[in-house]
Amino acid sequence: MMSDCYVVLIVDDNDHNRFTLRTLLDRVPECRVLEAASGQEALAITIDQAVDLILLDVRMPVMDGFETARHLKMLERTREIPILFLTAVFRTEEFIRHGYELGAVDYLTKPIDNHLLLNRIRLYLRLFDRERKLARAVKELQEKDAALRQINRELESRVIERTRELEKRNAELLEAKGEAERYSQAKTNFLASMSHEIRTPMNVVLGLAEMLRETDLTPRQHEYVRIMHTSGKALLGVIDDILDFARIEEGRIVLNPTSCSIEKLVAETTDMMRIAAGSKGLEVALEVAGVMPATLLCDENRLRQVLLNLLGNALKFTQRGRIDVRLAWAPQEGSALLLSVRDTGIGIAPEQQGCIFDQFVQADAGITRQFGGTGLGLTISRCLVEMMGGRIWVESRPGEGSAFHFTLPFREAPGASSAPPAPPAASATVRQAGPLRILLAEDVEENRILIAAYLEKSGHGLVMVPDGAQAVERVMAERFDVVLMDIQMPVQDGYSATRRIRQWERDSGTPPVPIIALSAHAMEGEETRSREAGCDLYLSKPVGKKTLLAAMQRVRALHEVGG
Repeated sequence: MMSDCYVVLIVDDNDHNRFTLRTLLDRVPECRVLEAASGQEALAITIDQAVDLILLDVRMPVMDGFETARHLKMLERTREIPILFLTAVFRTEEFIRHGYELGAVDYLTKPIDNHLLLNRIRLYLRLFDRERKLARAVKELQEKDAALRQINRELESRVIERTRELEKRNAELLEAKGEAERYSQAKTNFLASMSHEIRTPMNVVLGLAEMLRETDLTPRQHEYVRIMHTSGKALLGVIDDILDFARIEEGRIVLNPTSCSIEKLVAETTDMMRIAAGSKGLEVALEVAGVMPATLLCDENRLRQVLLNLLGNALKFTQRGRIDVRLAWAPQEGSALLLSVRDTGIGIAPEQQGCIFDQFVQADAGITRQFGGTGLGLTISRCLVEMMGGRIWVESRPGEGSAFHFTLPFREAPGASSAPPAPPAASATVRQAGPLRILLAEDVEENRILIAAYLEKSGHGLVMVPDGAQAVERVMAERFDVVLMDIQMPVQDGYSATRRIRQWERDSGTPPVPIIALSAHAMEGEETRSREAGCDLYLSKPVGKKTLLAAMQRVRALHEVGG
């Protein structure tokens, strides 16, 4: 509902045309209509009073519409008035371009469709109404802000007069506190941003490593690619944990327990370090003492990150000798597993062992200069181990090496039934349906190349668009079997695009297309947000080829059964 009266000026040398337009505008009660029979008269009216919109005929004697518009744009008072050209002349591209250069916001060709003209005018008036309301709101805010600033200045003046000595004593303390808070906030923002920015290219690195494994390679090359892929996955875990360190400082962090094989996890993590250790002439050995459970419930990424921290420290501080990893039961700890990493490195002095797990602390000030590191690894490890219900400690002697131990309470993993497979009939339906027609909405070119490589030999057809708005347009114009929707995109993000598609499907009675959300944000709540937006499935980058193909078949099968 528009709240103001708006002035519309009709400029036309034909009395009948002006009468027709004025009669039409009578349907818009918010308008006050002015008329001019020539360009000269129009200029005089706009100089004399404010005008919000001009309906300007192009063909007029003496001064045509183009010349009138040129004069209007020369004056500061009138240059911002929107002009809607009305013309019966054949509109060539050069004709239209010339009008827009003179400030036209639109063209309408005579005879004018009444509904079209009214819709255009109402659109512009709504825009004017919003601008005026915004201008008034801004002015009110500015006035209130100025008043508040004046009050603040008066209060500050009184406070300064009464507390000058106190402020002098506390100035340095307050400045230091503010600087620390700004640094902490900047660090948190930086970590969150870097988490997303690193995961995006890592999606491409891991995906292409996966594709490389499908090519003809020598056994040694296959092993290198496998280790590269495993190391990349571990790096993602480290990235997530560094982001979690900011949450640790804020007192909030969430574990994600899943079913995993402890022996496989420890073996893979140990294998990652063997090549780096071999380059230093070090031997890395793994011992599994006793029969380990096939699976247990734990946060696999967190556990791998703790073990990588301990192995990385052992490798960093050991110049000769060996590194031993041991997995065993810890009967003295109840039903718990014990993981140990022992090295023959420089060792830690007894007086330093008590604070070695504190943040930004290393055993000796010279260690940072000689070996590098931030001193955060053991702090993160201690926090994560304690959150998993275990404890961590060190045994060491200077010059003889160190042994880091941590316990992991045994929790039996639930059965495989926790993730029910898709019904066989649905899977058969998908296979019989033949190749899928897939729409990928992804703004990063490298990720588009990766998905295309995944699907190259699948027989599926792939259409790619760089933003959510174009994805909506393609879904409305064509039929797709699956949509892969990246979440963070320019123009329109994936969640907004998904909501628009679902609304269009409901309004038009179109069967819903399966939509899979793809995101480089590994943050809590993202999967819930994707479901609320209307996505059928959420996949966190990096996404492997098998995972992606299986996910597409799964959501396709669910829609086949539901439809």
